[in-house]
Amino acid sequence: MESVKGSNAIEGIVTTDDRIRDIVNGAIPVTHDEKEISGYKEALNLIHANHEHIQLKEDVINSLHRMMEEEANPSEAGRYKSHDNMIMEYLPDGTRHIRFKPVSAEETSKAMEQLLLAYYADSLHVTKSWMKPLWISR
Repeated sequence: MESVKGSNAIEGIVTTDDRIRDIVNGAIPVTHDEKEISGYKEALNLIHANHEHIQLKEDVINSLHRMMEEEANPSEAGRYKSHDNMIMEYLPDGTRHIRFKPVSAEETSKAMEQLLLAYYADSLHVTKSWMKPLWISR
């Protein structure tokens, strides 16, 4: 439940702890945010159940994205983003600031290609156990 809550909160997708618990336990999502939470939960469940058999490939990543977004954003599900975005931090006093600026929409395809090349390249001495959380966490 904590992973579902934390990963969605980073993107500004929030609801009460009780409602997240209900969704994780199978309640039908009602709002847009709840649909995002439910999709993330489904993808995470698939990864946990099949992690030994899932290969890190572009089509797998796109399939997981489709699973996460198909209820909340069907036109964007399984596709690279079409516009730039920022990860915002919302403070208790109502102010906000940019916490993280992801790669631009224009550069996303190339960045994904580079991520996959780095993951599989023995010459870079990047351990796969270190890289796996990068793709699991979005």
